[in-house]
Amino acid sequence: MYLIFCTGVVWQSGHEWKVARKFTLKALRDFGVGKTSLEEKVFREIHAATDFLKATDGQPLDPRLLTSMIIANVIYDIVFNKR
Repeated sequence: MYLIFCTGVVWQSGHEWKVARKFTLKALRDFGVGKTSLEEKVFREIHAATDFLKATDGQPLDPRLLTSMIIANVIYDIVFNKR
């Protein structure tokens, strides 16, 4: 299986490409991609971020931290099924 992924998906064709595509799609589906539950998790984090921004009352902040927390919370929710 490692040999299939060392050449990358872009450079593959034929049987290797089909195997890599099947594996990738299955892995993404297992994590909830394409399901409404993932969309709900992202929207929940967006709403939490909006509330946080409103609470700052216009004070300057570094958006990198907020963005990192949104992404981390969504990943944590996918992996551990809790926020």
